[in-house]
Amino acid sequence: MLGRLSPHPALLAVTAAATVLALSACTGHGEHAAPDPSVTGSSPAGVFNGADTAFAQGMIAHHQQALEMAELAAQRQAGPQVAALAARIKRAQEPEIATMRMWLAAWGQPTADPAHDAAHPGAGMLTDAQLNKLRVASGADFDRLFCELMIVHHEGAVAMAQRLRADGASPQAEQLATRIIAAQQAEIGEMRALLRK
Repeated sequence: MLGRLSPHPALLAVTAAATVLALSACTGHGEHAAPDPSVTGSSPAGVFNGADTAFAQGMIAHHQQALEMAELAAQRQAGPQVAALAARIKRAQEPEIATMRMWLAAWGQPTADPAHDAAHPGAGMLTDAQLNKLRVASGADFDRLFCELMIVHHEGAVAMAQRLRADGASPQAEQLATRIIAAQQAEIGEMRALLRK
């Protein structure tokens, strides 16, 4: 006899509300809300999508290679202008890496995309052969090669940042992308001027 009883109206309302919430969580064009920071322990990162995740993962690897190049300046007797530029690159990009790692943690995403090789020579990434040439160059030869390679590297970062501005959903990522474009375009101009000397 109990099997014939109708469900309580309040139970039906709760079930319907839960269904609506579950369905709405499945929409949103790939955008996600970051996990509650009180649960993750990270600062809030807001709404994000796949383009934001790919940008942060790719730019971390990109910045890490720029840091490797910048660290060579002190080891390979770079001239004062190139050494100063390398130091500025390092000061700017180390905190940006930390920021993007924080976002990925808050978004529940890995630091690197397991489907892609971070060392893939795309977006201005240097090949092993190019890095090896830079590692053995010194003095004026190092300065010239550093500028030539870093220009290509920066152009790749600018292209990545422009894609993020077109496709991303995170306001924080867009702000960082805008800063990267401005800073790296200015540095490209500086390096081109050094090469003309």
